Amino acid sequence: MWSLLKTRTPVLVLLLCIILLVSACGSPPPSPSVSGTAICIASPGQQTVCQIVLTNKATSRIAFNWSASSEPGGVHFSQFTGTVKPGKQSSKITFTIPAQIACPVKIDFADRLTGAKVEYAAQKTQKGKCM
Repeated sequence: MWSLLKTRTPVLVLLLCIILLVSACGSPPPSPSVSGTAICIASPGQQTVCQIVLTNKATSRIAFNWSASSEPGGVHFSQFTGTVKPGKQSSKITFTIPAQIACPVKIDFADRLTGAKVEYAAQKTQKGKCM
């Protein structure tokens, strides 16, 4: 029995490695579970100033490593990058949409590695505010 097991060990080890590799590749990478709500102040024809706090839920298994961007460009951010650990919140992030930028404006706080993101879309209101 021992000699049979000894000759088959390399094959069994290779088979076990293949099974582990396939099972690891088959599952998606973990992604943070994030959210955020922006509060904005604006006047018609004036810049819009918003604050947002990003939350990474306690059920997340990994940190949310975000970077900020806008479409179109030109939005000013108090901070462009940051990390929010599971179960934690960011400090307040301020972003300012200059009056020269026409609505709609899309703001993203995205983790490029995991694809997780928090989006905010500023739209023109009936009173002419970009919020």
